[in-house]
Amino acid sequence: PNSDLRNVLLGELSEELLFRARSRLPSPLDENVWSNLAIDLTRKSTQSMAQYLYCYSGPIEMRKQYIVEDLLKHAKNAAVAVRNGSNAINNMNRNSDTKALMDNHINLLSFKSPQRAIKKENLLDESKEKMMSIYDAQNTIKFGTAAAMADIQAYYDAVELCGIDSYYIPGNTRAVYECGRSIVSQYGPNSTSDSPKHSPQFYWMARSIDAFKKGDARVNEQWYLENQVLAIVHILATTCVNWRHSGSETRSDLYTLEKLCREIKLDSRNAKKILSQDVVTPTWPEPEIKAAYSPALSDNGQAKGSRRARCKARKTSGASCWARIGKEAANK
Repeated sequence: PNSDLRNVLLGELSEELLFRARSRLPSPLDENVWSNLAIDLTRKSTQSMAQYLYCYSGPIEMRKQYIVEDLLKHAKNAAVAVRNGSNAINNMNRNSDTKALMDNHINLLSFKSPQRAIKKENLLDESKEKMMSIYDAQNTIKFGTAAAMADIQAYYDAVELCGIDSYYIPGNTRAVYECGRSIVSQYGPNSTSDSPKHSPQFYWMARSIDAFKKGDARVNEQWYLENQVLAIVHILATTCVNWRHSGSETRSDLYTLEKLCREIKLDSRNAKKILSQDVVTPTWPEPEIKAAYSPALSDNGQAKGSRRARCKARKTSGASCWARIGKEAANK
C-alpha cells in the first residue's frame, strides 16, 4: 500500500513538472509525437526530479547532484538504446538478433498513428492529378502521414524514372490512410552542396516499419539522439530545476549542456545549434481529434483524478508537437 501511494504521488508530482515545461515540451506522452523511447525517457526523468525535489530530505545541493546523476544516466541509457536499435535495424539481414529482440528495437524507435484517412486536399498537388512531392513540401508532415506518402512517392519516382503514365491518383483511385507505425529514416540528396533545402523535412523522413524490414530505409540515428534524447533531457533539466546556488544568483555548474553531450556522445556546438534553430516539428495536416494524454505517469495507473495539471496538459494539441525549442534552450 505504501509503495502504491508513493507511486501515485510521484506520478502527480511528475505531471506538475510536465505542466511547468508545457510550452517547450508539448504533448510529452503522445505516441503520435514522440517515440516510445522518448516517452519512457520523459517518465524516468520527471520521476527522478520529482523524487529528489519533493520526496527526499537533505541539503538542496545534494539533491540536485542526485538529479544530475539520474538525468545523465537516463540520457546515456536512451542514447545506447538508440544506437543499438539503429544498428540492429539497419543490419537486420546480417545480425543474429532474435525476433523478440528486433521487435523491441522497432517498438522503442517507432511512432504510433490512429491511422486516420488523409484528406485529398492534403495529398494532391495543384493539378489534382498526382500527389504533391514530399521532397518539396513547404510544411512538415506528421509521422504517420509522411510514412504513407513516402510509399506513394516511391511509386511516382519509379513512374517518372521509367517514363510511363501513372494509373494511380491517391485519394481518388483509392483512399490513403496514415501508416500505423513508423520510424524516422535518413533522407537527403546525393550531394547536399548542390541541392537547396526546399523542405523542412530535408534530412529526415518517416517511413513505415515494413520499409525497414525490407531494407528500403535506414534509421536516422543522429535525428533520434538530437530530437528524442538531447531535447527532452535538456528541456526538462533547464525548465524544472533551479540550478542557481542556494541563496545566490550565481548559476551552479552541476548541470550543463556540455555534460549532457559528453554523456550521450554528441558535439556540444552542434547541440547548441540544434536547440537554437528549433527541432523539426511534424505539424501537417492538423489532427481531427484531440491528442491522447495519459492520465498519470505512474505505471500502476491509479491516479485518475482531474488535477489542474492533468486537465491543462490535455489541452495541448498534438499538432503543436515536440519541440518548440526557442533560443533560450541553448543558452541555459
